[in-house]
Amino acid sequence: MGAEDTVDLVCVTGSWELMGSWIVKLLLERGYSVRCGVRISSEELSQLQSLPGAAQRLHLVSVDVLNYKSLAKTIRGCSGVIHSPAPHDMNGMRDYPADMIEYEIKGVLNVVEACANSETVRRLVLTSCLSTIVYTQEETSLDEKCWTNLDFCRENKLWSPLSKTLAERAAWALALDKGLDMVVLNPATVVSRDPSIQGLRQLHRDEVLAYAHVEEVASAHLVALEKPNAVGRYICFGDIVTGSNVKKSNEQILSNKKLSALVY
Repeated sequence: MGAEDTVDLVCVTGSWELMGSWIVKLLLERGYSVRCGVRISSEELSQLQSLPGAAQRLHLVSVDVLNYKSLAKTIRGCSGVIHSPAPHDMNGMRDYPADMIEYEIKGVLNVVEACANSETVRRLVLTSCLSTIVYTQEETSLDEKCWTNLDFCRENKLWSPLSKTLAERAAWALALDKGLDMVVLNPATVVSRDPSIQGLRQLHRDEVLAYAHVEEVASAHLVALEKPNAVGRYICFGDIVTGSNVKKSNEQILSNKKLSALVY
């Protein structure tokens, strides 16, 4: 799947406004036709519609991922699908809605099922997160083969990582059963150039946080979509900060969006 002189139609779904708008932006710049089912603010929509080719190749649709028929209709005719649900919640241990777990799982399963049953979709790129990998009681090096410990999440009331892990595991099980070509990205906390970087501000002194810039992670989605040899899971991160140097890290992020170690 490539973008040179492409007529490929790619569908972008999910509820992650920040990531979704960046993915749509980069797809349009690469020459794709885009069917967008992501919530996008009026300001971002205006910016996207001003991009070259947007008037001809950007199509906005209303889609409910909990409604399978609506979803199947939305991806009909698309060669690729990128699904970016809402990111990991930094406050997930306190105020993550219990019904969100069921919503996450059902939504991602509907996306996988619809893609698997499509006659045109060649690959699904799913946005998961680093929290499906890092929450474990074992002291070991972490890579894409690792999975967050579900019992550890339940015991410590880590509802958001629990939800994300259950959803990604369910997606893999169904994709493998259906023979669907699926690639998953597991980004760290995604930040923009907005000075109100909430995730960093919430760190306690001794806590650590891995982060990645939104433009780099969005670019990784296109790599995952286009590269024939892309397979499995991919951790994406740019740097690691501690609560004690949040102020310094904020200044670095705002002054330099370039990530030093985006892992594909």
